[in-house]
Amino acid sequence: MLHGLISLIKDYIFPVYCLGCQTEGEWVCKNCYNNINAQSVFCFTNLEDNFVNLLISPYLYQENELIGKIIQYFKYHYAEELEQVIFNLINKFLLENKNLFAEIDCVIPVPLHARRLAERGFNQAEVIAKILGAILNKPVLNNLGRVRYTKQQAKLNKLARQENVASAFVVNGKISNNILIVDDVFTTGATTKECAKVLKQAGAKKIIAFTLARG
Repeated sequence: MLHGLISLIKDYIFPVYCLGCQTEGEWVCKNCYNNINAQSVFCFTNLEDNFVNLLISPYLYQENELIGKIIQYFKYHYAEELEQVIFNLINKFLLENKNLFAEIDCVIPVPLHARRLAERGFNQAEVIAKILGAILNKPVLNNLGRVRYTKQQAKLNKLARQENVASAFVVNGKISNNILIVDDVFTTGATTKECAKVLKQAGAKKIIAFTLARG
């Protein structure tokens, strides 16, 4: 009851507007949500390193478009209500594409360094991973650790991104054969490929990567 009252007061003082059309009342209105369509799946089968066997990235990321705004507000402002929107977007995609995940044994989020986690308060990749784990009925594991504090990838060019995450990750404990690694956005793929690299070096056989969007 108290939580509901606090929520009402918060909504009155700080009203929420749709990130798509600015209609007052919710972060993403039904009309804008219904206009979000998944795009084609990217398939990494011809990469020389072959660390990532398949990339699944259903939505296009553009900063000024709705998907971009959803990710930015969730990631940097932790608009908690957007977690349900993200769940719905993933679930909508999985309804027609669940077969892509049939072989996975577990879900592993791209980790944040402890310092970054303290700064942000949560790991957005872990939230997405838990959504996928719940829908797919697969365990979410934290077998991947981040041992170096790195600059934010969004502020770097392609080469700098690769150098930024080199040797930044380690595997903790025993890992499964077929792993789904999860992050929020795929841009150059530096983080995804570095995570896949250390997992395969530790014995993983197949790596599928999922990001909510690709830029």
